[in-house]
Amino acid sequence: MSFLNPQLLPLAAPSSAQAPARTCSATRLSEAEIDAFTDIALSFEDWAIRYKPAACGGSIYTAEHAATGRRITAKTLLDFHRKLDAATRIGEVPPPSTRIRPFLIAHEDQRAPSEARYAAELAALDQQAEQDDLAERWMAVAR
Repeated sequence: MSFLNPQLLPLAAPSSAQAPARTCSATRLSEAEIDAFTDIALSFEDWAIRYKPAACGGSIYTAEHAATGRRITAKTLLDFHRKLDAATRIGEVPPPSTRIRPFLIAHEDQRAPSEARYAAELAALDQQAEQDDLAERWMAVAR
C-alpha cells in the first residue's frame, strides 16, 4: 500500500531551460566610487580593507584592524568612512601611565563621555544601515 499520489509526483526533473533566470547581477563600482574607496584605503593604513559586490545590487565594504582584529562592515562608502573614522578616533586616545592610579581614574572619567558618544554614533549608523536594508528588501518584494 503506497501513500504517494502518483498524480502529484513530477514526471521528469525540470530542465535547465525551465530553471528560473537570475533577476539581478553583481554590480561593479563606478570610477568615482573606486577613487573614494582608494582614498579611504590610503587614509586608514592600519586596516585591511575589502570590497565585495552584493548579489542583488549594493556593495559590502569590510575592514579589519591589523592590531586589534576589530571588524567594521557597511553598505555605503559614506557609512564605511564614518565608521572607520569613529573607530580610529576611539583607538587614538592615548592611555595614561599605569603607575599612577588616581590619574588613571580621572582620565577614564574624562574619556568615558567621548567614547559613549562615538559608540552611539556607530550604533546609529548600524541601525540606519539595517533599516535601509529592510526597506530595500520590502521594495524588492513589492515590485
